This record gives sequence, C-alpha cells and structure tokens, in this order.
Amino acid sequence: SGSIEQDADVVMFIHRENNEEGQKGNLTEILIEKHRNGPTGMVTLNFDDKRASFQEVDRNSFDDFSATPQGGDDEF
Repeated sequence: SGSIEQDADVVMFIHRENNEEGQKGNLTEILIEKHRNGPTGMVTLNFDDKRASFQEVDRNSFDDFSATPQGGDDEF
C-alpha cells in the first residue's frame, strides 16, 4: 500500500473551513505535503464555486487588522 506514497512526486490536500452557517467558505488552503523537487507548505486561494475554479487571494481586499500594542508587560 505504500507504493502510491513512494511513487508520488507531489501530494496536495484541499481544505476549506465551514462558516458560521455551517457552509463552506470561499477561502481555501492548498496543503502541499510532499513535493519531490520543491518546497512544501500552504497556499491560500479563493474558491469561485460558480465557476469551480481557484484564484489568487487579493490581500488588499481584507479589512485592516487592528494593531496589537507591543509592550514588555507580557508574562510569557
């Protein structure tokens, strides 16, 4: 059974979180778990369910995150 894992050049998984209504959201993570000739990691894409396709995430479309004040008061 290990033949598939050994023979594969690239192994990727698609992951989409459920939103508050229990439906799949559009942000999708592509997890690259094995890449024989390159790096592994995660890529975030936007899933267009009307066209069944993925697009790059436009980082400028996100709301600005509130800045967390940095101070030396943390107990960690």
